[in-house]
Amino acid sequence: MQIGWLHVVRGSFAAANERSQELLRVGQETSDRHILAWGLTLRGTLAQLTRSADQAVADLEHAVELSQAIPDHANAAQATALLERCHLRQGDTARALSVLDAAARIVRERVCGAWRSCKRLSPWPKPRSSPSSGRPESSGPTRWPGLSASAGTH
Repeated sequence: MQIGWLHVVRGSFAAANERSQELLRVGQETSDRHILAWGLTLRGTLAQLTRSADQAVADLEHAVELSQAIPDHANAAQATALLERCHLRQGDTARALSVLDAAARIVRERVCGAWRSCKRLSPWPKPRSSPSSGRPESSGPTRWPGLSASAGTH
């Protein structure tokens, strides 16, 4: 599976497709739902990047279903997050947000529940307290260090 992802990152989509087909073949021949779910996730990723979002949705939804039944929460979260991109490409923002919330919930409740160190994965640092009042220094959202309020606006 990881080799397939390396091919995707490098842009070697033909090699990644061969890897996904190999995973699907082995998963079906051996009735191994983990391998089958990984192959579906990889093929869905490739479809999302190189073909239609509709093809990707079918593979990724099947991957999520298998992964949740096994359970393989990490792959379920990954496939769910990839599914969100498909809905975004299709212009269905409401569904994309709903699916993204589901992916975050899987990570928070299932993946992070197993690994206590996930508490460090929050993208928002805790607000610092003012020494005099004990309350957060600012009332606005806490930002990543080094980002200005105008970052990303043009």
